[in-house]
Parts: sequence; C-alpha cells; structure tokens
Amino acid sequence: MSRALILVCLLFAGSALAKGRINLQVDGGKASAKVKAQLKQKLCKAYQCVQPAKGKNVPVDAVVYGTVAEGQLALKVFTDTEAPDVDEQYSLAKKGTLAPKQLSALVAALDGALKAE
Repeated sequence: MSRALILVCLLFAGSALAKGRINLQVDGGKASAKVKAQLKQKLCKAYQCVQPAKGKNVPVDAVVYGTVAEGQLALKVFTDTEAPDVDEQYSLAKKGTLAPKQLSALVAALDGALKAE
C-alpha cells in the first residue's frame, strides 16, 4: 500500500514540476494594471511564474514582456537571448483588457514558443 502511495505522489510531483517557469513583465503605467492582472491570472495558472529578487539569477524557460500603449498590448516572448520567439500585437477592449479569444491566442503562442525550445 505504501509503495502505491509513493508512486502516486511521484506522478503528481512530476506533473507539477513539468510546468514551465516564466517571468512575466508588463510595462505601461496605469494603463497596464488591468492587463497585467489579467495575464498574471491566466498565465500563472498554466505556468510557474517567478519574479527574481534584485541582483539574483533565477532560471526560467521564458521571459514574457508586454508593453501597453494606446489601446494595444505589444507582447514579446524570449526563450533565449536572441530575437524574441513571439512578437505580436493585441488590441485591448474598451475596458482595457484582452478579449477571451485574444487571451487564448496569447497562451497558445506562449505554448508554441516553449515547446519549440
């Protein structure tokens, strides 16, 4: 019985560790607050979000960098130090957030970038 319990625990631990580690950064002042909260809620469920302390190096699978300006979200996803793997623009709704379809497209783009790595 205890061996079966250990096996189940290892299986669940393996799936939890399989989540990609991302660093989410969104700039754009006050206009970015809603988008940042929306992205954090969606992406931190699908991935392990990490925020390194100042002066500390933390290994991540991707850096997700967004800039909000003039009703647009410019999103870049870096999986290495070269050019971004994802470089896309999303229009924001009047309430200053992404539509559900756009949010799904963004997660799919991030999934694709992480799988390609």
